[in-house]
Amino acid sequence: MATKAATEAFLTSLCRAKLVHPSNIRSLGPTNKPKASPSPSAICQEALSVSSIGLGGYRLQENNPIHHEAMLQAIESGVNLLDTSPSYGMGASERAIGSLLKDLSMTTTATATLTNTVGAPNAGNTSHGVRREALVIATKVGYIEGSDLEDAMKNPPPQHLKLSDDAWHCIHPDYIRYSVQKSAERLGSPPDVVLLHSPEFYLTSKEGVLKPTGAKRSREEVLDSFYERIQAAFKCLEDLISEGMIGHYYGVSSSLQGCDYSVTGRSNVYEGPSLRRLLAVAKQVEDEHRMRVVQIPFNLVESGPVLQTLYDPDAEPDGSSEEKGRFVTAIEAAASKGVSVIGNRAINAIPPEGIGAGDWGRGETYWKLRDKHPMSPELALMRDTIMSKLHADANVDYSDMHQIQHLALWAASSANGITAQLCGALQPKYVQDIARVLQKPCLGPSISKSAFAAVRQLLIELSPSHADRW
Repeated sequence: MATKAATEAFLTSLCRAKLVHPSNIRSLGPTNKPKASPSPSAICQEALSVSSIGLGGYRLQENNPIHHEAMLQAIESGVNLLDTSPSYGMGASERAIGSLLKDLSMTTTATATLTNTVGAPNAGNTSHGVRREALVIATKVGYIEGSDLEDAMKNPPPQHLKLSDDAWHCIHPDYIRYSVQKSAERLGSPPDVVLLHSPEFYLTSKEGVLKPTGAKRSREEVLDSFYERIQAAFKCLEDLISEGMIGHYYGVSSSLQGCDYSVTGRSNVYEGPSLRRLLAVAKQVEDEHRMRVVQIPFNLVESGPVLQTLYDPDAEPDGSSEEKGRFVTAIEAAASKGVSVIGNRAINAIPPEGIGAGDWGRGETYWKLRDKHPMSPELALMRDTIMSKLHADANVDYSDMHQIQHLALWAASSANGITAQLCGALQPKYVQDIARVLQKPCLGPSISKSAFAAVRQLLIELSPSHADRW
């Protein structure tokens, strides 16, 4: 599993080689030491060093040499955060990462043997000299598909939800244990982080909305029942960390309050879980809890986490008042509470109605924020809008950042409070986009936020009917 020393040493070596700018080295997990006296689990409270851009494994396939090479090149470029899930490719994504870890282990052992026998230098800043301990692997639990679904049908886990004929969902402790064990087998290593995958499906499910008698629950009853399930899941995840089956932290991958869309594609008014309540549940389970990571959709188009503010009664005064409590963004709220935020879908955005890929749920779902020829007018306008914001700041060197994917990654990974932004770069040419951004100093928080605000204003002008969502 990952360690503080190895992750820090790996990224520091790439920083010395000028492959990663120091501002793109971030801390995952709390930066403060545990309050309690040292215990066997104290290491789990150490912050790990991660790259500001991580590799998203949504479409990773095993036995695909192009994907394998892309992962190797990503690590050589400074990426040490890899994100996956049992549901990605029916386990293929986890197996692909497991194959990578096995190859790295074999080459690292060979390199170490050669170094000990003939004094050859260790290739410390290349993927072929990287130890497993330098990489942070995050996976998830919740969705049940493929062979896991076949097994579940033979012995259905308690409290499972039937999303469709081909997919179930479950966060019951019994299933969490089973799923984490299967993930460790596919990865060939305990994962460092495990996230509950879209647990809010329960809020609109038949099981959540209706009582066993068939009577409809009130909203408060549904939410109370939801957080009771979350509490049981968190208790299980805490136990798995203490047992060594999870390396460091747990959390949720979810469209939290403050995100633009709900998990079912609606306006995120009802379904978004409350981070404050999730943390309260975690603290009930364990005072020094390890619920330290959240993953949310976040990109130039879905910019709610950095633009939309919610009232946080726990927020420290900002100077305008001496009392606690003020409006903050979702990312700022998480960062202030010691929770690391990982954004996903940096390049694949849900577009406003009538723009680009079309409406949610019909045809192409995502709007790809990537330069192509011919360039759509909307993407060209977005790119030019961001460039004009950067041009207005004389301290920003954007001479080699003229493509929309570079700007999208740069802005998202520079957002105030963000830990890392995931990008699914499955070809070496896409890894080059990540490498270019990692070498650049991150944008200042105000510059990044102004870019997001300018894009939002552009989208409102292009799709006035969509403005109500914001």
